[in-house]
Amino acid sequence: MKKTETMEFISSYGTLYVNEDGSVQRIHFDSSDYKKEDCWLMNIERIDMEELIHYYKLNDQEFLGYGDVMDFGYWNKDGEYEQPPRDWRQEIFHNVLRPHHATDIAIEKSYEWINQNRKQQ
Repeated sequence: MKKTETMEFISSYGTLYVNEDGSVQRIHFDSSDYKKEDCWLMNIERIDMEELIHYYKLNDQEFLGYGDVMDFGYWNKDGEYEQPPRDWRQEIFHNVLRPHHATDIAIEKSYEWINQNRKQQ
């Protein structure tokens, strides 16, 4: 991943465009039917790029600059940290080439890292 590229994370609402530091650049909504003010994506201040890249490394993968909005933890506009959903990681990062127990170990290590490096409020 080139550091100067904008990263893209998809959701059922649309696409979240993020700068290399994790700050939200913009959100593109796929439909005008969505009430933008009610969308949880509007409450994201900055995604946790450091943890996301760390998690990919735990899974012997390289982060390529795109993904799903469920892949990452983030700080909301009130400064509170929201952890990435554990069940999403168990479903998505399980790979037939990688034993399921290896994915579970990586998930546990990632949440240990979060608990050590991200203070919960």
